Amino acid sequence: MKSRLLAAYSIAICLLTTWPLAYAKDSHSHAKPHLHGLAELTLIAQGNALEIEFSSPAYDLIGFEHQAQSKQEVESVQAAINTLKKLDSLLIFSNKPCTLVKASVNTADLLAQSGKKSNVSHTHPDHGHDKTHQHEGHRNYHNEFTAYYQLNCSKPVSDSTLTVNLFDVYPSIQQIKVQWVLQNRQGANTLTPQQRTIKLK
Repeated sequence: MKSRLLAAYSIAICLLTTWPLAYAKDSHSHAKPHLHGLAELTLIAQGNALEIEFSSPAYDLIGFEHQAQSKQEVESVQAAINTLKKLDSLLIFSNKPCTLVKASVNTADLLAQSGKKSNVSHTHPDHGHDKTHQHEGHRNYHNEFTAYYQLNCSKPVSDSTLTVNLFDVYPSIQQIKVQWVLQNRQGANTLTPQQRTIKLK
């Protein structure tokens, strides 16, 4: 399920009246197909407010997509959360027009809820008969990280050049699809490690 930020993108071109956006943070990323190596970045601005959403397959950030089981896996998820909250080092606006107000990260089912164990059955069709097993802590769908940012801007973001440094932090990301609605302007581009800068016009 897409968050309301992404859903708002399709209508914000004509009507930028949905601010502030309320995120559906309890959405499950398994409903949204994804490709390893491909991430998405969306920016929507209205007035002095800017909201940004970044989403990526968990594999490209931490090397796995099942629910974290070991201490090392849990620490990897927590480290990624902490890194994603440091927006200033990940996205660089040329004229530094904005100040981060709030950052949050949705990890879907990567971290177990307190007191709950995830049990998912799946069937192995080989060996001439069905074999159904219960596995604790593993899901048969893909998990993603989704980071949400709220910023307050003293200057128009549309006058900025944006440099995306996520490729340096997470080398497994090969492409980032960027889309934006800034006041009455809209645009889209695909960034790569070799071409990571865009002019927001």
